[in-house]
Amino acid sequence: MRIPSLPLGRALPLLVLAVGGLSMAWTAEQASVERANRLHRSGDLPTAAGIYRDRVDGDSTDTRVRYNLGTSLMGVGVSTAAGELTAGTESREVELRVRSYYNLGLLNLQRATDVESIDSAHAFALAAVEAGKDALRLSPGRADAR
Repeated sequence: MRIPSLPLGRALPLLVLAVGGLSMAWTAEQASVERANRLHRSGDLPTAAGIYRDRVDGDSTDTRVRYNLGTSLMGVGVSTAAGELTAGTESREVELRVRSYYNLGLLNLQRATDVESIDSAHAFALAAVEAGKDALRLSPGRADAR
């Protein structure tokens, strides 16, 4: 079976249009993450989390956006924060992995103080210590993880 081809004069404008569309979509996605970052820094965590969630729904492999979502969810007390922070521990970027482990440690420490069951508090405290150790293994000089 022969695949029909377009003459170069007709194919080139279509190619330029397609590349332009992809470029505009990528730029819009980057702008949305930058907006979410600004909202997070200004304290509007629920709105930032919503934007990050939209991005994660579109690309669940972006560990940086998942980490950002996790920190926003952590700030508003949503239980799924741990899963998003855990995704950040799988990043290729060492600093992102360190911050993910550090924040997982904080989250587990917070959970340890919030629960009534001694057994649950103990489990969360141990998880917090392990996350802190993981952060220190990657960045031994990090004073705030000690």
